[in-house]
Amino acid sequence: MSLMKKNEVLSAISDKLIAIKNKAVKDETKDAINKISKEIQKTTEEEIFEEFELRFKQVHSGFYDKLIQRFPDLSPNEQRLCAFLKLNMTTKEISELTGQQASSLETARYRLRKKLGITNSQVNLITFLSQI
Repeated sequence: MSLMKKNEVLSAISDKLIAIKNKAVKDETKDAINKISKEIQKTTEEEIFEEFELRFKQVHSGFYDKLIQRFPDLSPNEQRLCAFLKLNMTTKEISELTGQQASSLETARYRLRKKLGITNSQVNLITFLSQI
């Protein structure tokens, strides 16, 4: 089953679970349904990121290696943010894809600039990453 189709099926299941939860009377039932919904969402997000990284590595082979070689202290989340930025994605687009708030991403971008040693505000982060 393709990733897109699988995500559609999981989304439909999640919607049905939410409808059942809204009709549920017992708190235990609601909690159990919430737990299942969160597990489905987490699994879906992980698969999306795995697929993204696979495709990204195919198109931009060597980017992660060069990035890690130059900046070994970057966390996996910071590496992923670098990949999104290399694709010239906006904070809003990254937010929609990852489910993070835009303000959290702005903070992450600020910290990333510091880790990459970009102290000059005239240096564009996306331009910097595109040169790696």
